[in-house]
Amino acid sequence: MPDTVRKRVELLLRGLLRKMLTGSREPQLIDHAVSVMPAGRPLRMLLLRQDRIGDVFVSEPLIRALREAFPTSVIDVVLSPNNLAARHAIASLIDDVLIYRKRIVDVVRLMRTMRNRRYDVMIDLMDNPSTTSTLLLRLSGIPIRIGIDKANRQAYSHVVPLLDRSRVHIVERLANLLMPFGINPGTVALDLRYPCSEQEVQRARQRLGSDPRPALAVNITGTDQARRFGVDQWADVIRMIRERHRDWRVVLMSAPSDVDVLHQLARETGADLVEPSSSFHDFAVTVLQCQALITADTSIVHVAAAHKLPQVVMYVHANPALMPWYPYASPHVARCASSQVRDIPAVDVADAVDALFLRIATS
Repeated sequence: MPDTVRKRVELLLRGLLRKMLTGSREPQLIDHAVSVMPAGRPLRMLLLRQDRIGDVFVSEPLIRALREAFPTSVIDVVLSPNNLAARHAIASLIDDVLIYRKRIVDVVRLMRTMRNRRYDVMIDLMDNPSTTSTLLLRLSGIPIRIGIDKANRQAYSHVVPLLDRSRVHIVERLANLLMPFGINPGTVALDLRYPCSEQEVQRARQRLGSDPRPALAVNITGTDQARRFGVDQWADVIRMIRERHRDWRVVLMSAPSDVDVLHQLARETGADLVEPSSSFHDFAVTVLQCQALITADTSIVHVAAAHKLPQVVMYVHANPALMPWYPYASPHVARCASSQVRDIPAVDVADAVDALFLRIATS
């Protein structure tokens, strides 16, 4: 079966499954801070976040707010193999991680665990309809099921309004999920956080070397082809930056899968490099020891935003109804293309670095 046909069949089956599972009961809309939780005892909460690494990072402020409001409650999170590497960001805020895998036997095992733990409330952190979330919500047996108001709304017992996705950042849209806990999201500190130990910081600084100049980290890895800048384009950008800003050093970084390109760019441009690590956390801490970052739209954007690291970010922005996931409350310059980041001219990226450095110098 051709891939396009297989994808259409998969989407059709997912849509039918979602319709079968959503039911017909209308959820209660919660549009202000009012608790719908059982009183008089600690809660047992389960959060659904089985998507990508960056989704975990932008959910950290909400999870932190729940932990601060309910310090003795149980907070467990469903992650997946795709985003398990991000658990470090929330490890101190949660009690346990349940892993969602697509195999039927693993789904059955997960459902059994969810039922045995007798959670009071399940919170779906997706702001778009998810067949997986719908399945887990409907089969969990959990009495209070909270989500953002969207197409699968009947899978929930309570929904909060979906804020304008073209103007409101994802961090703030997720914060609306605090209202059924009696928490006004407008009173909560929503800045992202990403913890690093002093020992981890020292190791990262050793990886960067002893050059005293401020370091501009350049992450050449994109999460998919649409978010991959061309090798020749990277070379042009790096040469322009090194020529225009001799008081900065350029440090190339990548995922292990791009190690050959990493070394090629270092040879061609004279830039420094940090050897790739299989640990996302080691990569993240190393980036955070730099003074600025260039990257396509990947999860490292949100790690950098947690430490207010200035960055130039390249986005694919084809739908004006959806705001790109800009670095939240953090200095940045964005460059956008409608279909793939390689459509952004190299000189535009270099000019964005000029603008970012000017902002750093005058701040």
